[in-house]
Amino acid sequence: MSNFEWLLFDIGGVLIELAGSPKILEWMNWRVDREEMSKMWLNSDSVKAYETGKITTLEFAESIIKELDLSVEPDKFIEDFTYFTKGFYDGVEELIRKLSEKYSIATLSNTNEAHWDKLCRVDNFDKLITNNFLSFKIGYMKPDKEIYLKVLEKLNCDPDKIIFFDDSINNVEAARKVGMHSRLVNGFADLKKQLAELGIL
Repeated sequence: MSNFEWLLFDIGGVLIELAGSPKILEWMNWRVDREEMSKMWLNSDSVKAYETGKITTLEFAESIIKELDLSVEPDKFIEDFTYFTKGFYDGVEELIRKLSEKYSIATLSNTNEAHWDKLCRVDNFDKLITNNFLSFKIGYMKPDKEIYLKVLEKLNCDPDKIIFFDDSINNVEAARKVGMHSRLVNGFADLKKQLAELGIL
């Protein structure tokens, strides 16, 4: 068993499968490729405002449609957007239960009201993991230093006793800057591989 006390996970792309890119590209009438669309989404003022809890779901829908010139009505956008979070990768629930026997488990995610509501209502995410640090509730997003400091404050733990897993190198490096151990992972299969390599699994 490793010396870590807390295992801290990103949610989307690590524990939960995401499926929004094709729909966004469709709404953009395929005028950009997936890579360009992803950059536009990550740099969007509307996304940042929504995922830090500054605007409502309807305000976000109206704003992002205008910002990215999407060919969809707000109600339809919200209906489809809610289910961009498909659900757990196969094996996640079993893995978390196993890890919980030896470690404390938490998540740190850039997410929003619509996705979190769906994850709890449909997937019972909050029943599986009860310690969840969510950008739209905290008011900061990864890789902002402040969100990591909030985690350290709430967990009341030496950062050296925490290991964080995320699929974004910027988020991984930000965690290291506050003293956490951090690993870049490429999906759930890679997460399991790294957990085994670290002697956690």
